[in-house]
Amino acid sequence: MVVVIPFTGSLEKDKFPYTHLVEPSLANGLEKKSVALVFQIAAMDRKRLLKKIGVLDEKDVHAIGALLKDMLNV
Repeated sequence: MVVVIPFTGSLEKDKFPYTHLVEPSLANGLEKKSVALVFQIAAMDRKRLLKKIGVLDEKDVHAIGALLKDMLNV
């Protein structure tokens, strides 16, 4: 099992709580600005992951982690 946070290219979703805007980069593999929907965290079987698209930079990982901790009250 892996824990996933879905992303969307619909930038208007950034107005919801527990979201984070991620700028595209070569490292993360995004083609356009995207919103991490932290509030939609889910678990899924690792077999459903087809390929690795990229890696978030430390700044985005830290921001998403802080939102996740706040949302889960940990």
